[in-house]
Amino acid sequence: MDRTTYITLLPNTIQMEIEKDLIRALLSKGNDLSDELTDREINELVQEGMDGRLCDLSDTIDIEKYVREMGMVWMKLEKEQ
Repeated sequence: MDRTTYITLLPNTIQMEIEKDLIRALLSKGNDLSDELTDREINELVQEGMDGRLCDLSDTIDIEKYVREMGMVWMKLEKEQ
């Protein structure tokens, strides 16, 4: 899978995992902004992330697990054809 793939093109289950990871990252105690962000700001930041490409999130979450997971999905689909 290409790291420049838009998140909206990924399967819903993967999108939900990415969204959870983004929320966790924004709320983590290691994040300098975690105490300052309102719920609305968190939702806006998550939505911005979800509207972008997978590679845009590499500085916020571990995207490699999704690249590997989608690679396995594509290989399985190719074998079925």
